Amino acid sequence: MENAFEPASSDSVEGKIPEGVRLPNLDDPLVIKDLLRAHAMAVSKRLAEAVHKNVRREEVVQADQRAAAFLATTLLGQNPAYAKAAVNTPERIEKLLRAEFTEALKGFGIKEEEAADPAVFMQLVMFLFTNQVHELINELQKNPDEIEAKGPQALDALLESWVKKLTKEKCDA
Repeated sequence: MENAFEPASSDSVEGKIPEGVRLPNLDDPLVIKDLLRAHAMAVSKRLAEAVHKNVRREEVVQADQRAAAFLATTLLGQNPAYAKAAVNTPERIEKLLRAEFTEALKGFGIKEEEAADPAVFMQLVMFLFTNQVHELINELQKNPDEIEAKGPQALDALLESWVKKLTKEKCDA
């Protein structure tokens, strides 16, 4: 996979966040769940637009790679729109995900040294999450009459499983 990762520049936002504003914090599992939900909804929207506008698959994959890179940047603590985490630090999240996904990445032919850089590793893992969102959407589309009833619960289950992978905590909401 091409490395679409580009670290966010905090210079562009530095000093522009008003004093006293509480930023979302990745120590809160609900914040992580909301971040993942926003990503999943964007994936769904891109897929719907691709179908209606006849967008090439490669374009959707490239957009998903950029979105996965952005998600990775945020989880690595490089998004100035999020407060620095004290518990769910980038190092802790990376450690948890390496324990969970190193073997899976090898199964996709990605050597450990290819994913040694935290940014590359996180981008790959967030692309795995993106693929799971695609799989969920494809599964739900097999029975369109049940999408409304089963879709939100299925998405919530996927999000919960990823919050647990990222934090080892259950999300209470």
